[in-house]
Amino acid sequence: VSIRLNEKNFRDGEELKIDIELNKPIYLTVFQWLPYEDEKSVLKIFPNKIDTNNFFKAKEIHSIPTKNKLKSYRLRADFPENVFVPDVQEFILFIGTKNFVDFLDTYTFSEIEEIISNISESKKNQIRKNNIPYIITKK
Repeated sequence: VSIRLNEKNFRDGEELKIDIELNKPIYLTVFQWLPYEDEKSVLKIFPNKIDTNNFFKAKEIHSIPTKNKLKSYRLRADFPENVFVPDVQEFILFIGTKNFVDFLDTYTFSEIEEIISNISESKKNQIRKNNIPYIITKK
């Protein structure tokens, strides 16, 4: 599995793009983890209401937003309000499963960790998880 963000350091408001190359077909769910938030700090960013198909074939390079939905939405690195430091670290969490999992839109970090653990223990499904950090700097 190869996962790349277009940048590692973003300025407030810059576009965030994700490229993924897989060696096995998977259902991919992508979350943004905001570690500075107290409640519901893990937000699902893919699939979403616009980009609904999260089954990705192997041996192809995939993008998020997907190529056929690129004109419909963009991902942006926005500096959070009510944070009074010059930059923050956030994470993109990638969860790939053999079978479809209908994840909720938001979780606490401990909730998503528990769900990942439960899926990992299940004999019916296989899971892969990857985290990629990035920095957002105030303008």
